[in-house]
Formats: sequence, C-alpha cells, structure tokens
Amino acid sequence: MVSFDPVALLTRYAQVKDQHDVESMLALTHSDCRYEDVGVDVVVTGTAELRRYHEHLFTALPDYRAAIDGIAGAGDTAVAWGKFTGTLTGPLFGLGEPGRRLEVPAVFVCEFRDGLLYRERAHIDLVTLRRAAGSPGAAFLTTFTNAWDQPTGERLAELFTEDATVLHPGMSEPVRGRDAIRVYFDSVLARSPDLRLRPLMTSVSGNTVFIHWRMRTSDLSWEGVDRFDLRADRAVAGLAHFDPAQISAPSSSR
Repeated sequence: MVSFDPVALLTRYAQVKDQHDVESMLALTHSDCRYEDVGVDVVVTGTAELRRYHEHLFTALPDYRAAIDGIAGAGDTAVAWGKFTGTLTGPLFGLGEPGRRLEVPAVFVCEFRDGLLYRERAHIDLVTLRRAAGSPGAAFLTTFTNAWDQPTGERLAELFTEDATVLHPGMSEPVRGRDAIRVYFDSVLARSPDLRLRPLMTSVSGNTVFIHWRMRTSDLSWEGVDRFDLRADRAVAGLAHFDPAQISAPSSSR
C-alpha cells in the first residue's frame, strides 16, 4: 500500500529543480532512478549519470524554469504538465544556437518508490523545441508538413534545392533537379488528387531528417519513412522507404 502523496513529492522535486539544486534533486531520487526524454533517445540511469545529465541541462539553460500548469496523481505516480523555458548557451539534445530563447510544452510522468523518484519520462514537444532552438531541420519539418496539408507539385518541389534528387520505391533512377521533381509530384497528384501525408514521428540528426509518415487517399492508407539530407533548410536528396504492395489493395484501417 502506498503511504506517500506522489503529487506532493513531485511538487517538491519540481521546486528544487527550478532552483538548479542538483544535489537536492538527487536526494529525492531512488539510487536506481531512470530518466527518459521520450522522442530524443535520451535515457539516463543511476545517480552519477543523473548528476551529469542535469549539470549539462543547467549549463545549456542556466535560466531554466518549469512553468507547471497542473499536477495530478494516483497510486505511486504523478503527472505534471506545462512548459519549460530558458535561454540557450549551447546545444541541448544536440540542438540549438547560443542565445535562442526556448518555451517548450512538456509533460512529465513520474513514478515513485519508497517516497523517492524512481522513474521519470519527459514527453517534450519536439517540433516546438527544434523550431525555437534554430535547427534547420525544424524549419524543414514545418515546411514539409504544411506542403502536404494542401499538396501541389510546386509546393512539394519547393522543399528541394535546384540540384536535388528524389528516389522512391520502383524507380530505377532518381528524379534529378527541382523542375523534374515538380513534374513527378504533379503526376502523382494527378493520379490521386486526394493524396495526403501526415507525419507520425520525426528525428533530426545534424543535416539529416527522418520522417515516419502515414499516407492516405479515400481508399488506401499506408506507412513509410523518408530520409532527407539538407543543405540549409532545403533537401538536396530525398529517399523514401515503403512497401509498394501496401498500395495495391484497399486498407483495412482508415
């Protein structure tokens, strides 16, 4: 039976974190504590790693603050939601330029054991983080999503540099050049004018962007992954991976 209040414990932990008091944070965590930033592949376990992680956080964001909109709890778990703010002095999660101001929505799910923080999962709005941090990949993701909201050959071609290449399943050679890419997408949309794409998960590593997406028409639905190599905020190469057999029969889920 749980003999502690997870909401009170999370509230206290958030207070010392806002004070950048790493040692007090560690005093409130279990020796086997695990911290995970969902979506950016950051997993930290144990006291030594947690100390290094939070020292890096407060170095990159020396004015870090969490603006919590609410906390709820049940059993041994509490959830806080709101946003974190701060001004970058260096990269955070490999992203960002010094001087960029962050204001990023986030949800923190915290599990407690013996009155100490045992598991913490941070769900961060990565699109907002990348845009605010000044990542070229973030700008590309925003343009890509907007282009597929109302797609035309011209809008999709504008994602690419003049000398870009596009290679999709079934092609023996890539499409070369922005004009040819526009013609290619015009032909695709002529066959399927209701074609729409929605990103499901995205990842940015340096000048490379990966997008896991779901494509839909009125009759079909299928998933795939795009890789884009960027030059500034446009793609110099686009490579798609999906199973063409998924397009040959109506989808069972729409």
